[in-house]
Amino acid sequence: IGVANLLNIALNRLLIFGGLGIPAMGVAGSAWATTISRIITLPLLLYFARRELIPLFRPWLPAAARLAPLRSMLRIGLPIGVQLELEMSAFAAVALLMGRFGTIQVAGHQIALNLASLTFMVPMGIGMGAAVLAGNAVGRADAPGLRAASRAALGTGVAFMSCTALIFLAVPALLAGIYTNDVAVLGFAATLLPIAGVFQVFDGVQVVAAGILRGLGDTRAPMLINLAGFTCVGLSMSLYLGFRTSLGAIGLWWGLVIGLATVAGILLIRVRHALRRPVTSWDVHETG
Repeated sequence: IGVANLLNIALNRLLIFGGLGIPAMGVAGSAWATTISRIITLPLLLYFARRELIPLFRPWLPAAARLAPLRSMLRIGLPIGVQLELEMSAFAAVALLMGRFGTIQVAGHQIALNLASLTFMVPMGIGMGAAVLAGNAVGRADAPGLRAASRAALGTGVAFMSCTALIFLAVPALLAGIYTNDVAVLGFAATLLPIAGVFQVFDGVQVVAAGILRGLGDTRAPMLINLAGFTCVGLSMSLYLGFRTSLGAIGLWWGLVIGLATVAGILLIRVRHALRRPVTSWDVHETG
């Protein structure tokens, strides 16, 4: 992944601005750079993971073609995919709505969202780790270990996002200035970053809590929670605050804050309820 990212950076420079006989492609060059680096990532991953992957296919067993394990994976995995899609769709919808206010607002929105997405990678990784630790604890029937891992993951995620929130609140103009020197765009991005700082904590809580529940095989409920929080609450509030109040474009982001807070709060309640159950009651095939 690191090699692919370095390649992506180099290709962005080359394809956007041109060089080595390649004409400048502008914004389209960035898309091509990302596409090429992602295509190269797959064979690199297969090569470095070959020692772990090859034994899985040798010898080939007829049981590998059974549909029952696939159905089990789909029961657990499909709601996760829908859950992530709902969250991404909410942010994409806000970007489209932001376009109604003008190019300056869209550009500022993208800068703030890019910075928020960058910090989001850390709690997302913590959430993935929490899923593994929770699943292992269930497999060992280790209730104290499950609770300890869950609390540690939530505490770490909240602590990190609280720190980034303080940075967003303290120096928004400095951060936005990394991306542009356009005064209007920089000013709007700097206005959005403190709001991003507010939803940072909620975002960290929801992604870690969702990871814990995935480790328990609980994926259907988080999907429904995302549907209610992001679509029914978040987008509805974005539309209302953005187009029915004097907040305007900024109101779209406050709608996201409300949606994220809703999702985070309900997921926390779900995790709390889950940790009170006997650890042996959880089934890896459970999705309720």
